Amino acid sequence: LKGGSDARHSNEAIAALPEGLVALSDISAHLAPDALRRAVAHFGDARLGAVGGGYELTRAGSACEAMYWRVQIATKKGEAALGAPLGLHGAFWMFRREAWAPLPAGTINDDFVWPCRMAEAGWRVGYDPTIRVTEEEQASAALDTRRRTRIGMGNAQQLWLCRGLMHPRHGGIALAFLSGKALRVLMPFQLGFAVIGTLILAPHSTFFAVLAICEALGLALAGCGALLGDRAPRMLSVLRYLVAGHLASARGVARWMLSASAGRPATTWRRAGA
Repeated sequence: LKGGSDARHSNEAIAALPEGLVALSDISAHLAPDALRRAVAHFGDARLGAVGGGYELTRAGSACEAMYWRVQIATKKGEAALGAPLGLHGAFWMFRREAWAPLPAGTINDDFVWPCRMAEAGWRVGYDPTIRVTEEEQASAALDTRRRTRIGMGNAQQLWLCRGLMHPRHGGIALAFLSGKALRVLMPFQLGFAVIGTLILAPHSTFFAVLAICEALGLALAGCGALLGDRAPRMLSVLRYLVAGHLASARGVARWMLSASAGRPATTWRRAGA
């Protein structure tokens, strides 16, 4: 089955399947020859609801995008050590049909919500980076921005749909969810308020005046990185990528909140270049 489609269509397709193991993958993903065998081997554990594989880029759109995915993979490993990875790479993951439950219409990131709901229901979720999955599609800067905006929308929605994971009974999973998802939704706005607060306090404090100058310098360097594009030094590229990422996330969170408050369905998945 192809993952990431409209939740209603996914629900209908998976609901029609008999009990057993179901694998989801992306059209642009290339699976190693032993990927299915490695994934199936994990299901000797009767309490395992799902398992996901690693994720590699054949050609990253930029060095910063490659760095972003290295951080994401390291985060998945850390989350698994705390109890369960929060979401799995949509390029490839496998689950028990009996651990599955339908998603609400308009769910943006099903590859996050399904594993999290399985963990909330008491199923174990595994992560095996030796299951090698390679992404063949190369994203441009514009496509990466649209993708990160959609991820921001999904993060806000996930915080609501999977809020039960914040209960202390989930232990390390609750900690990972609060620190990895709740803070990710809030971070762009926290940074914005911090900048505003610094500007307000700068005329009255040498410390905050220096801090305001550093913040302005950092934003100016990020702007230079955006203007120079591929010709920008690594430091400027990293600053641009971080600022652009937070702006895209804030835009996505705001879009989801406006859609939710108006009772409109959120934007579901589509191919980045569509």
